[in-house]
This record gives sequence, C-alpha cells and structure tokens, in this order.
Amino acid sequence: MKLQSRVLIVLAIIWAITCLLIYVDSQLTLKYSYLKLEQKFAAEDAHRVQKALDNILSILNIYNTSYSEWDDPYEFMQKKNNGFIEKNYVPATFHSGKINFFLLYDTTGKLYYGKAFSLTTDQSIPIPANLLSLYSPSNNTTSSQDGNVRQLGFLKTPHGIIALSALPILTNKATGPSRGTMLMGYYFTNSHIKALSETVEFTISMIPLPLIKATPQIQSAYQHLTTQHPFYFEEKNHTIAYGYSLLKDIYQQPIALIRIEIPRTLSLEGASTMYRYLGMVIFLGIIILATLWYLLKIFVLDRIISVSRQVGAIYAEGKFHQRVIASGSDEINDMTLSINCMLELIELSQKQLKYRITVRTKELEKLSLLNRNLFGEIQQHESIQSKLKEDEKFLRKRAYYDILTELPNRAFFYELLSKELDRAKSNQTGVAILFLDADKFKMINDTYGHDIGDKFLQVVSQRLNAYLSNTDVVARLAGDEFILYLTDISDIKLVNRRVKDLLDSLTQVVKIDSVVIHPKFSIGISIYPDDAETIEKLVSYADLAMYYAKKNESGMYQFFSALKNSHAAFPLE
Repeated sequence: MKLQSRVLIVLAIIWAITCLLIYVDSQLTLKYSYLKLEQKFAAEDAHRVQKALDNILSILNIYNTSYSEWDDPYEFMQKKNNGFIEKNYVPATFHSGKINFFLLYDTTGKLYYGKAFSLTTDQSIPIPANLLSLYSPSNNTTSSQDGNVRQLGFLKTPHGIIALSALPILTNKATGPSRGTMLMGYYFTNSHIKALSETVEFTISMIPLPLIKATPQIQSAYQHLTTQHPFYFEEKNHTIAYGYSLLKDIYQQPIALIRIEIPRTLSLEGASTMYRYLGMVIFLGIIILATLWYLLKIFVLDRIISVSRQVGAIYAEGKFHQRVIASGSDEINDMTLSINCMLELIELSQKQLKYRITVRTKELEKLSLLNRNLFGEIQQHESIQSKLKEDEKFLRKRAYYDILTELPNRAFFYELLSKELDRAKSNQTGVAILFLDADKFKMINDTYGHDIGDKFLQVVSQRLNAYLSNTDVVARLAGDEFILYLTDISDIKLVNRRVKDLLDSLTQVVKIDSVVIHPKFSIGISIYPDDAETIEKLVSYADLAMYYAKKNESGMYQFFSALKNSHAAFPLE
C-alpha cells in the first residue's frame, strides 16, 4: 500500500473515531437528558388529566350540592311525599346534571328513595343491585368534622365505572342535623373519556382492573404503579410515548389504568438537534481532514515520494554512481544525505563483487556438471519413493477392502467388530449382527451376465452404506453375502424397526442400463450379549438365522433368539 494511501486511511480512521465518539456521547448524554425532560413533562400531563378528572367530579358535586342543601329534600326525608318525587325525579333533572342515578339514604344508611335513568333512551332503568351493595353511607369511613358523610370519586361495578357524589341532606342554609345522604352519579363511559381527551388535548384510554389478557407492556406499567411510583412512562416508538397512572375509587383502591398518548415532540426536536450537531461536526471534520492531507502532501509526502522514486530508478537501472537530490534543510534532507552515503558504499562494494563473481564463476562451472548428475539421481530416488507409497496404499486396500464394492472385507470387519464388542461390554450396551444374502442372485448372473451382477452388488453396497449410522459397519463376505453390525442396541423393538427400514431400502427397484431388477434379501440376526459373546458364535448364529429366513420365505428376516426359543433343529455350538 502506498504511503499516501496509508496516511489518508489513518487520518480518515481518526476522523471517523472522533465522529463516532461524539455521536455516542450525544446519544448517552443529550438523548438521556431529553428523555428525562420528556418523562417530567409526561408526568405533568398525567397530573393535568387527574386535575381534569377532579374538575369533572367537582361539577357533579356542585350539581349535587344544589339539591342536597335544599329544604324540599330535607322535608322529604322526614315525610315522604309524591309532590317532591313528581317535581324532581323527572327527565329534566337527569339531563340537566347528565346523571344516571339519584338516590336518597336515610341516616342509618338504608336506601330511602331512588331512581335510575337512561339518558340515551329517556326511560327509567332499574337501580343496579350491585351499586347498593358496593356503596352504603354507613360503610363510609370518610366524614367531615360535623360527622356528616361526604364522598366524591369513582366506584367500579360490573356494569362499568360510576362517577358519584354523596353529600349530607341539609337545609337551604346548609345547616342540620343531616337527615341522610344524597347520592348522584353517572356511568363514566367512552363519551366522557373522549370529552376528557379533548379537554387535555391528549388521546386518553382507560383500561379496567383487574387486567385480563393485557399486553406485557400494560402489565409492567401496572406492577410499576402499584409498587413504586404514581406515574409510569413508556416509549411506544420514536413519535409516540405512553403515560400511565392509576384511577382509584372512593375507597382508594385502583379500579383502572389511565393511559395518555403523548406526542414525542421534545424527543424528535432533540434528535434533530443532535443530527444537525453531528452533521456540523462531520462537515468541519472533512474540512480539517482535507487541510491536514494537503499540508502533509505538500511538505512531507511529495518530497518522500520524490526521494523514493529516485532511489527506485537507481536500483532498477543499477546506476549506483548517481546521487539522490532533495530540497529543504530538515529531516528529509538528512535522510537523503544518508542514502547518498549508502550509495557510495554500494558502488564500492559492487566493484569488489564483480571481481569476486568472476573468480567464483569459474569455480561454479566446474561444479555445475556434478550438480546436474546429482539432480538426476535425486529425481530417480523420489520417483521410486512415490511408486513405493502407491504400491503400499494399494496393498493395504487389497488387504482390508473388497475391490468390487470398496466395503471392508471379512478380516477387517472382524477386527472392527472385536473393538466394538469391547466397547459395548464396557458401556453395557447391545450390538446386533446382521447376516444378509441376496435371494436368487445366481439367476441375475445367469440371466443378465456377471457385469450386471457386479453392478447390482455395487448398488446394494451403496444402499447399505447410506442406511448405516456413523458407528455402524457393513462388509462384504463373498458373492452376494454381506454382514453388518448395529451399535448401541437397547431392545429388540429398535432392531426390528431398523431392519424393516433396511429391507424397505434394499428392496427398491434397481435399474442397471436397460435391466430392471426387483431384489429380495434374507437377513439373519444375532444379538450381543443375549445370543453369544464371541465373534465366531455371533456370526455363526446370524448365518444360521439367515438360512432359516431364506428357507421359510424369501425377503424375510429371522432372529436367532426366535429359533432358539422355538427349539428348531440346529447346532448350538
């Protein structure tokens, strides 16, 4: 790589690292600061929502006060009369206060008179029984200094959340004693939430408690609010954030989550500021980088390159009598003087070298003939060594593998099986020996010729190899006889399943040239250590089981243990 390129890359890396550090610092400090401000403003917005809810309840309370501090209901509570009911329990009263409930309780907390009204259908509706059970002035623990019940807040019922105001029934002059409690309220519906959203200029949603099938974010917000802080802030994306707070009932129990959707204007402006700042840094960095590059190029790099080219030309042409020329009186000029001193030494050494070369050339000419003869002998020796290695590889393959199928032969199989039996004995696992014979193989040779028969055996070998696991081994014994062992056998069912899979693979149609063969195989199986513990007996028993499988029906397999249990006539030793 050229010096100019290296210097430019180093400067670019320094500039890139600087920009990266500035960016990371802005992300860790400025962005964090904007986030804290955003959370602070979001908490203030949540406080505004709570204030708006308080204002809504205050309006309800004012309306309730206009009735509770009045002589008519005060007298009505002493003596019930239809005149008060006909005059005040009318649709206009409910529509004027936008209420659904107008209930009167006596001083014992028992419902004295009440009515529920639907503002949408303009009809009376039953008073929800659960409202009476959920709220009773006698159960209230909140009272004023005069001992009268005063409640203002929300109450959750199965039909929804109710905003209610409960005040003592007094005279026009707000004097007592109280003759009971007047309760007014309405269902706090989506229309109220929508009006609240318009008031605070935020999108507000209310999530009832307890949470049912809530998202992990909402569950996390609820846990945070109930254990740590009255407000929880959550980033939805880069444009919107959520603020959560709890809506509590008149008993100070949480009944809903209030979620406000807050535009992340401050965060977006902060990000824009950071990017403008970073862009300015990048722009100034490019200018500084270009200036540094220009100064380095003029005062350093161009002069070094000039010296380098002069030295390169002297070396290429071998004109060591020439000298390097450089301008200035700094370190580069000192370097040039040193190079010229070295050129003088090289020039002197070159003259001495020419003389020595002349002397050595004559000596080398005498050795050249001897070297050529020696090189020929070395090549001949290497050729012999290569031939010996190839012969050794071929002999080893002939000793351990079958030439036709390239499978292990009998001797190599026995050697591998011996090691596997030792391993199975130490691990206390089983080994299955499968003796396999192609049915009517002689007919294939007689009908289609030995060339087709050999190719058939090669196809069988390939299918056997494809079936085996990494620790299983298959070998060809002779002709159409194959033997294999399956390792890590835990029970007979596993062997049954694997042998069936093997037969399904082997009995697939074989197409060789224009010949179609439908192969069948007989398999005999012996199990170590259940049937025997020596190689000779295991192979012999598997061969015997294969014989009975072929005898009973072509294309079958037979366990030696089944023959032994059925007392078939065969030699056990």
